[in-house]
Amino acid sequence: MTEAEGTAARPAQELVCWKVWGGKGQVDVPIAVPGLRGRLYSRPAESDQGGDLYYLSACGSGALARMCVADVSGHGSSVATFSAWLEEVFSSHIHRANPSAVLRKVNERAASRGLEVMSTAICLSYNSLNGRLAYCNAGHPPIRICRAGTNSWEPLRLERDSSSRLTNVPLAVDGTADFTIGRTQLKPGDRLLIHTDGLTEAFDDQRTQLGASLWTSKGIRGSDVSIDGSLEDIQRVLAAHTGNTEDMQDDLTLMIVEALPYQRGNRYTLLVKNNFNRLVRALRSQMETYER
Repeated sequence: MTEAEGTAARPAQELVCWKVWGGKGQVDVPIAVPGLRGRLYSRPAESDQGGDLYYLSACGSGALARMCVADVSGHGSSVATFSAWLEEVFSSHIHRANPSAVLRKVNERAASRGLEVMSTAICLSYNSLNGRLAYCNAGHPPIRICRAGTNSWEPLRLERDSSSRLTNVPLAVDGTADFTIGRTQLKPGDRLLIHTDGLTEAFDDQRTQLGASLWTSKGIRGSDVSIDGSLEDIQRVLAAHTGNTEDMQDDLTLMIVEALPYQRGNRYTLLVKNNFNRLVRALRSQMETYER
């Protein structure tokens, strides 16, 4: 990671006008963005270089959360090099409230570099004031949702586009492609799981993929266990299927988050509160430095 180095040594932080960018090695940390808290696990297949890419950020008011996960073709140092470029591209466009606009712009830039940077991606925007979730998918495994009080992990689908325009394809395949927006309402306690295909396409010794067996009753539990418990379920099922999670065939990223109670107020009041808290933290840090 870059701006979030050292996160593993401290508790999850609320991302307020701050970002976490990954894709350069293994990480297993708690995460917190406005309205959502959970855990991020990411592990490259070959070394401490490369790996899947993830991006988490918050707007300046601390009301809107933005999250992206991308699975780039290839492994190792070539992906690590591309990671730095993709970070700059996402950073340039992540301020857009519409996740479809983010993916369109990123796709245009990726297409200009050719298929060597082809990747699948998920991009979502969450409003912590009212629970509204908007999401887009560029050829990536669907987001899974587990509603509060259930143990069923259902895919969040996108409506089919009736136009003849190419839609929802991996980045860099076609620079003119469009990306359909899906919308749903999250209630407190609802959970989301974003993962790369390193999970569902993991092979056993017979070259059989894990696939849908993860979502059966013997797979991942939901609201009756903690988020850490859900992650342990995934790791248990994965280990039972592959026989060895230490020898991964593909990069793997898992992000599980749970919706918190909606924030009160509006974006203006949260902006004032956010800046006030930031000032207090800065003054406290200066005082501690002076006392030392």
